[in-house]
Amino acid sequence: MNTLTQPLREEHDRYRVALKDIQETADAVEDLSLPELRTRLDRVDAFLTARFLPRARAEEAAVFPLIRRVIGARESTSGMAREDLEVERLAGKLAVLRERLVYSYFGRNERRLLRRTLYELYSTIRLHLAEEDDVFLPILDQHLSAAEAIEMVEGLEEAERQGAAVP
Repeated sequence: MNTLTQPLREEHDRYRVALKDIQETADAVEDLSLPELRTRLDRVDAFLTARFLPRARAEEAAVFPLIRRVIGARESTSGMAREDLEVERLAGKLAVLRERLVYSYFGRNERRLLRRTLYELYSTIRLHLAEEDDVFLPILDQHLSAAEAIEMVEGLEEAERQGAAVP
């Protein structure tokens, strides 16, 4: 089914591939060699810093205002904004663990903390995508005109290019 918000849904599908990688990395933390763990963490970090977080900031700038307007409640996107902040916090925690992996001892306790952080990232992003796909995108599909949807996607792309700051 092709909808007005199809570009966002397609992007979410691509994110789910990266989510699978996060989950598989978390599952294997205890069994991976340090070099393989580092390689996988580099992929997770690249997904977070180059794809998910910039897009989340752009959505806050270009999509959330539309959702709030359509629903008629300023607080309607506060949960998603909080999820974005949580992913940002967890990405920072992951960055610290990645540094430890290179520069200091990385034992059983560090691996447990890493696994927990990866599962938290996986769960938070999965919930965020489900919330958008199941709640907010259908509302936008129902209430936006084709012109408004095009404007939304263009605004999202522009906000991404400009590195939209989180309000």
